[in-house]
Amino acid sequence: MHIDVIDHALQTLIDLETAPDEATWQRAREYLRSVQGYVQSTGTSLQQFYRIFQESSIAQSLTEFDGTIYQVNRKALEIMGYEFGEVVGRTLGELGGYVETEQRDQLLAMFKRDGRVRDQEVRMRTKSGDIRDLMMNWDTFSFESRELIFATFYDITERKQREQNMRRLHAAAERQAQELALLHEVRTVLARSVDLPTLIRAVVEGIVETFGYTLVSLYLIEGDTLVLQHHYGYDIVLPRIPLTTGVMARSVRTRQPILLEDVNTDPEFLNTVPGITSEVCVPLFVNGDVVGVLNVESVDAVALNAADLRLMIALSEHISLAIQRARLYTSLAESERREREQRLFAEALRDTASGLNATLDLERMLDLVIKQMRHVLPPFQGVRVVFMRGGELRVVSSRGYPTGAFDNATLLERIDCVRATMDSRALCLFTDCWEQPGRLEGTPMSWVRAIIGAPITFNDRAIGMIFLDSGTPNVFTQKHAEQLRAFADQAGIAIQKAQLYKRLRRQTRMRMQQAMEYERRVNESRAQFGIAVSHEFRTPLTTIQTSADLIRLYDSRLPLDRRKDLLNKIGVQVKHLTHLLDDIMLLSKSDLIGMQLNLVPMDLDQFCADIAAEIQWIAGNKHRLFFVGDGRCQNAYLDEDLTRRILINLLTNAVKYSPEGGKVLFSLRRENEDAVIEIADHGIGIPESDIPRLFEAFHRAGNVGAIPGTGLGLPLVKQAVELQKGEIHIVSQEGVGSTFTVRLPMNPT
Repeated sequence: MHIDVIDHALQTLIDLETAPDEATWQRAREYLRSVQGYVQSTGTSLQQFYRIFQESSIAQSLTEFDGTIYQVNRKALEIMGYEFGEVVGRTLGELGGYVETEQRDQLLAMFKRDGRVRDQEVRMRTKSGDIRDLMMNWDTFSFESRELIFATFYDITERKQREQNMRRLHAAAERQAQELALLHEVRTVLARSVDLPTLIRAVVEGIVETFGYTLVSLYLIEGDTLVLQHHYGYDIVLPRIPLTTGVMARSVRTRQPILLEDVNTDPEFLNTVPGITSEVCVPLFVNGDVVGVLNVESVDAVALNAADLRLMIALSEHISLAIQRARLYTSLAESERREREQRLFAEALRDTASGLNATLDLERMLDLVIKQMRHVLPPFQGVRVVFMRGGELRVVSSRGYPTGAFDNATLLERIDCVRATMDSRALCLFTDCWEQPGRLEGTPMSWVRAIIGAPITFNDRAIGMIFLDSGTPNVFTQKHAEQLRAFADQAGIAIQKAQLYKRLRRQTRMRMQQAMEYERRVNESRAQFGIAVSHEFRTPLTTIQTSADLIRLYDSRLPLDRRKDLLNKIGVQVKHLTHLLDDIMLLSKSDLIGMQLNLVPMDLDQFCADIAAEIQWIAGNKHRLFFVGDGRCQNAYLDEDLTRRILINLLTNAVKYSPEGGKVLFSLRRENEDAVIEIADHGIGIPESDIPRLFEAFHRAGNVGAIPGTGLGLPLVKQAVELQKGEIHIVSQEGVGSTFTVRLPMNPT
């Protein structure tokens, strides 16, 4: 063989930059056989073969059948990242070249079976640890009586990456098309339907049909619980999930979507369905508030990924908008329905009130109430009105029952537990009486299936009940019972109106009697006032007149001492008259325009001691006055004139109505922020019948006899005490004595 033939054969291999097709390989094999035969017959071209072998642009190697590397060119070393000395004499297994170690055995088996290996993809690990994808071809090469494997391989890593990228792009485009189709379908459903259950069902089933998810569910929040709205693929479901339990609840609490590629890694996962491998939870929002959650789960080792999460997030935005729109529509429709019902209900109540104002007859009232109730309440066939009469419950009126059907009061209580209901003023609701077999057997109500009742109240007290009976079960609800209460309240108002009318007539008669009695007492008071004033004025005036006459007739013959005595009497009586007039004017002034306070700081202990000394000096030796103070009332803030009037009036009365030689006890003490004054005597006392009128102007006790007085002192005392925000109390027993207790705030402001 000529050298140019060998050069041509080897150059053919050098020029190959990509994996050859089968025809090219066939030619290359023929050249290799030529080279092989020539090399075996002569070694003259071996050096040239090595040179071309090394310069080839194709990675090439010669290996023993056991994998030991005999020869390798620069391109192969470049791909694998090794130096020549690092690989020759070693196997790829020792170098860790095969990513999948069994691939070398598979290639060798194929080579032994077919005599060659063509276009086998192998994953190799380079010296640096990178993974490369190679296209491997093996052929037999005989050299120096040795059978070697001539391997050529091409780095197809970038091509594989391009193919993978293309596949990913294609899959992404296909998935995006599916997503767009699903979103379009969802938007179409949303545009056509405002019924929330229909919308949710369409969304869940659309997700399953478009993407083939096996387990899909949608929950909405009710209170503190997630409530299942619709699901697909579940044999076992959780209809209600507390917001404190599970992955879905966590998504709601954190307001964040959750992707679990392996549910076994999350301790909060609720393992209700065996075999679930991954889960996606996405919260649903309306006006910024979480209202529910969309949940997708997979089984049989199918893992959900970030793409599934993105899709569910995109869907959740549309679902949230749909929920908001459906709720707005439902809310509007419900609002219109409620408004219509409330309008009819208000009109019925208005007509009821208007009609009840025109009558006080119970039967006519009941007919009017029944007529209006039929406009707004479900159909009913029986009506009973129950009142408490003489300690027993009685049906005072009924409709739909024979006359006398409820004469037995015991039967009535057994039927409705009326007494207990009235005591609690609660509503009565039986949706189906037949759920308690035998309860109404043997009664006029054996046909009744549903009952509602409401108390009739009067003066905040239940005086009766009104019941509606229906032969249809579950026809009444709590709302109907509440509406019945409104009609019962109207009936109660009508009954109350009748009772108030009777009471008003009775009160009018009583007030007329009281007015006549008051007029009589005023006349008596005027007469007593005239008598008292006449008496009080006559005595001093007589004394003044007598003294003046004596001075006028006998002035020159009267001794000087006698003349001074007469003049002193005139002065004393003038002062008495002045004091009497002051009391009358002060009492009249306080009744007309009120008295003014003049609060000043004062030492009440010393003030009381001074008043006691003054009264003792006036009383002389005929009475003994004892004053005791605890010394804790030095910083009082009171009206000095009013306080003086209180003490002088009470002390002079105690002295005046005590027998000669009697003792008067006067004490002052502090209790919290109050000054407590007590004045006790052992005088004539006050009859019990006079105590209620003791503070009326000009009233005097019936046992005072000839003891002088106007009946003005105690009324003035009471006014002075109350003006300073104090209290006055009296304890008295006729013939034993009296004790007056005055309690004044130390600072009445």
